[in-house]
Amino acid sequence: MPNFLNGMKFFSLISTLGLASCASYFVRQECKKINWYDYGYEEAMKGHRLSNNAQIQRCEEAEADVDHGALDQGFKKGMNNYCLPETTYITGKNGNFFQTAMCEGLNLKVLREKHRDGVREYCKKSNGYLAGAKGLPYNQICPNDLESEFIPRSEERRVGKE
Repeated sequence: MPNFLNGMKFFSLISTLGLASCASYFVRQECKKINWYDYGYEEAMKGHRLSNNAQIQRCEEAEADVDHGALDQGFKKGMNNYCLPETTYITGKNGNFFQTAMCEGLNLKVLREKHRDGVREYCKKSNGYLAGAKGLPYNQICPNDLESEFIPRSEERRVGKE
């Protein structure tokens, strides 16, 4: 019986290693398709830092080639664009938070004001239904004076109150 158990353990180990290597292969193939400049740019435009980025970590763990130079260039370009007043307005208008830490040393007061203006545009009563119909997540970003109009009560509650 001991030989059988040792054989099963060996088979289990070989199977696990085989599956891990197969998974790594597919991750490497996925990582090869990534345009690292664009990836860095897009992450910055979302207000995300690259440290602890799950996609980059997955690629590195699978020993895939990550073009850190292109990634860094794209990120820096995206960060410069993210920290423009027009972009902070659009970020708010899309119902997303503005990550002030991305724009250190810049005129944050102006950027916050533009973002607030965008949020107020997003939180208009007429936009609430459209955002919900598109399946967009609500980030609880609307100010109190606009939230009740942006997220209307259900029809049955409205009928009961009238």
